[in-house]
Amino acid sequence: MKPSVLLLFCIRFFKKMLRVLIAMEKRVAKSAYHGLQDRAGIIRSTLKHNMVFSADEQYYQEQYWHWILTYLDGNNLPSDGTYLDLGCGQGRLSMPLAKWCAKGKVVGVDFSSRAIDQAEEYALKVGLSNIEYHAQEMLAFLRSKNSNSFDGAMFIEVVFFMPEYRSILQEIQRVLKPKGLLFASFRPQYFYALHSVNNRAFDDVDAVLHNRVGGLGGQNTHFTWQTSGDIKHLMENELQFELLDMYGIGCCSGLKGDPHEDIARPSLLSNDERKKLMEVEIAMARSVPDAGRYILSVALKKDVR
Repeated sequence: MKPSVLLLFCIRFFKKMLRVLIAMEKRVAKSAYHGLQDRAGIIRSTLKHNMVFSADEQYYQEQYWHWILTYLDGNNLPSDGTYLDLGCGQGRLSMPLAKWCAKGKVVGVDFSSRAIDQAEEYALKVGLSNIEYHAQEMLAFLRSKNSNSFDGAMFIEVVFFMPEYRSILQEIQRVLKPKGLLFASFRPQYFYALHSVNNRAFDDVDAVLHNRVGGLGGQNTHFTWQTSGDIKHLMENELQFELLDMYGIGCCSGLKGDPHEDIARPSLLSNDERKKLMEVEIAMARSVPDAGRYILSVALKKDVR
């Protein structure tokens, strides 16, 4: 007896569905694999690129700290308060913050246990006992904390490789006390436009111009980029912060591989040249935030009581 037409249809339908499900499973597995590869690559970078001892990074630490200290002092934040450094790496900004709030505490969080081990070692060497480090995913860490429990937070040079940054910023907003400050840096769209053109990677240009997240240069890592207008909308409309200002970090200089490197690389300059470069970049930072290697935003949590 020949199978009925309905039976043949059902067999073909279920075979097709099975192929679709297998393809979906492969795509999900591939995506998860790439996610692991991305994270592993970032962790490996902490082994090769030390943010504390790199001469270039010391220069940018000084530039970040100039603006951070300006607002910590200018907004009368408590020097005995509790502060967050999310994506702290080896602690290049955790340590000056801990010195500033000597009677308070800094909590540093990074998913790289290797970076945290180094951060703890460096803090011990300089005699800082008021830093508490955690090797943990930032979102999970934040969700474990009470609302209105931190006086300030730094989220520096993390957003550019973290597509889920909005969820983290929402949690930062929740855990900050009213009138608490957020210092967050974003990779400018202009940086990746320059990078793509400088490397003749014209296939990436369309993505840079029309998107805000994507894999550039054929890499598995999905980067993010923003304009100062994007950041203003995010802070004021989505997160309900008061955006105090934005500054370009490294408007005239860069690391090896940056498009800005062709202008100046701090580690290749004399001490006097670096000092003059810093003066120029500080003077221009507010007027051309999108021209920096990063855009540093300073935002205040509104007191709605």
